[in-house]
Amino acid sequence: MPKCKTWMIYPIGWIVTIKRGDMSCFTSACYAGNTACMAKAESEPPFGKNLLDPESREKLPKLYSGEEKGLDSIAQVKFFTPDSGWTWYASEFDGVDIFFGLVVGFEIELGYFSLNELKEALGPLGLPIERDLYYKPTSLRELIDKHNQEING
Repeated sequence: MPKCKTWMIYPIGWIVTIKRGDMSCFTSACYAGNTACMAKAESEPPFGKNLLDPESREKLPKLYSGEEKGLDSIAQVKFFTPDSGWTWYASEFDGVDIFFGLVVGFEIELGYFSLNELKEALGPLGLPIERDLYYKPTSLRELIDKHNQEING
């Protein structure tokens, strides 16, 4: 059973580690005066079994419902690896396991990806994929343009 600790980093802020009900630890970086971070840290962590919370699940339209919208479909949820450059933007969901959306990794591409695989995958430093708690829903077109600009300068 892991022992969870809290470390202070002065003057930047602190790292908060919380013991969850299943006895694993959840770590979040917080900065002085950031009460939103503390509130988020005290809630369920946005990875593992909580990767797709009920609120995010409700926002996602049914799979294939956005075909006519094309790139103007809105990606409602963002997942990312905190220890590498991979990002998944979900714009549709079958309600069980399969998303459609934008994947940014070695390439920028539209396609299908699995919730179960995201829950199981680990980045190069062993960190799990997380849901971005601060992501604002954005069209696939805008996301593609944004990532292309980051790559091409």
